This record gives sequence, C-alpha cells and structure tokens, in this order.
Amino acid sequence: ALSGCGEKLAEPYTLYRNSPLDAGMRLHFATFDSHEKAISPGQASFNQENCQMDADLLNENVARLNNGQHPARFWCEKGAFRP
Repeated sequence: ALSGCGEKLAEPYTLYRNSPLDAGMRLHFATFDSHEKAISPGQASFNQENCQMDADLLNENVARLNNGQHPARFWCEKGAFRP
C-alpha cells in the first residue's frame, strides 16, 4: 500500500509565451506534469523533453508563418505555473 512513499515524483515543466503586443509579457501556455522520469540519471526528464520539443516546434512555426515580423516566443521553465 505504501510502495510509492518517499519516491520523488518527476518535476513539472511549464511552457510560456510572450505576447506579440508586449515582448516582456509572460503568459501560461501549457504545463507538463507527467510522473514519467528520465530514462537514465543525468538525462532530461520526460516533462522537460516534451516541453522543450513543443517550444522548439512552436517557435519554428511562428517564425515560418510570420517571417519574423512578430516577436512571439515560447520557452520552458522548471516547475508548475507561476503567474
């Protein structure tokens, strides 16, 4: 019944974006909070890898679609959403 006690859960990662109207604005986009851990020590966690992959894809798509005209940007931060 207590087999999971004491086991540290995987750290969540949160994906944020700025606003095209205000590059300094920090807006919540998604939170990755799976309990999956890294496959091996020293490797990025499942949440970190998925957050970063999505940030990279979104940044690529935004740049491609607007030819760099809007300063929209996505990035990941370790931890749960913080306003």
